[in-house]
Amino acid sequence: MSDTAAPAPDAAQQGVSFRLGSQYVKDLSFENPRGPQAFAQMGGTQPPVQVGVGVNINQLAERAYEVVLEINAEAKVKEDRLFVAELSYAGLVETQGPIAPDQLAPLLMIEIPRMLFPFARAILSDAT
Repeated sequence: MSDTAAPAPDAAQQGVSFRLGSQYVKDLSFENPRGPQAFAQMGGTQPPVQVGVGVNINQLAERAYEVVLEINAEAKVKEDRLFVAELSYAGLVETQGPIAPDQLAPLLMIEIPRMLFPFARAILSDAT
């Protein structure tokens, strides 16, 4: 049996502490340029939909950030646009305690967007 205590883990080993606060739609755009004519062209098939996803980070204060998930979706029938949807969905994040720069980027660019995505997907699904 040993009388020595195990070393206390440093902040990097403990993980990152943060709080995801408010979430909100910054911008939502939906266009259906061809209206009912486009649906007649589809012939009962699902059109191919191309989706693009991006992330923007805005630092609001020393430990406060706005993470904006940008999602663009476009469906075409042949060369005609069926619809175009664009959503900017944001969340406010506050980090707590010490955080290394190599931990901050994955938190803001990966983890927070992963948490925001289900809500953004539901909004786009309802819009389309």
